[in-house]
Amino acid sequence: MNQARLLISLLGLLCFAPLAQAHPGHLNDGGGIMAGIFHPLTGVDHVLFMLGVGLLIALRAPALGARTVALMLAAQALAVVAMLLPVAPQIWEIAIGISLIAIGLLLWRPRVSTFTLVTALLGAGLHAAAHWVEMPADAPVVAYGLGVTAASALLYGLGYLAGRALRPQAERVARAFGISLAGGGVWMLVFG
Repeated sequence: MNQARLLISLLGLLCFAPLAQAHPGHLNDGGGIMAGIFHPLTGVDHVLFMLGVGLLIALRAPALGARTVALMLAAQALAVVAMLLPVAPQIWEIAIGISLIAIGLLLWRPRVSTFTLVTALLGAGLHAAAHWVEMPADAPVVAYGLGVTAASALLYGLGYLAGRALRPQAERVARAFGISLAGGGVWMLVFG
């Protein structure tokens, strides 16, 4: 019965997926550090993805631990280059939807592989690129970047810690959360 409640709760989060798309209107501090912090925290797609990746690393690659979270942040730094690419906003949203599906399916699978980690890094880069593409035009780049990085580290870290804390029932939680993430990605692609 507890599994059913958990699954229903996680699926309930999917109701917010449409709100995450192009979620402007962050705390208006001129686009500085607070806008950077609030961007990942107010986008349900970003929150679910980053928590999912942290959980994935805790369960599938625990030996890498915090080093993998550092790799995720490095992927975000490299994504700054992606914001220079002439890509339509709709393409970023499609890529984010696909990344949710990918991480969800990887959480559902009980095995780890190099593909798993590469997919997580690519997804982290996609989400980071979306953060930068949606940066307010008048934002001080360094302040915004520090905010995004801090919030992202928090979310990846919370997912990782949740995976470590839920060890006895981690596989069930990972599968339920994975299904929810994949469902959220499908929702974004179909209804977004």
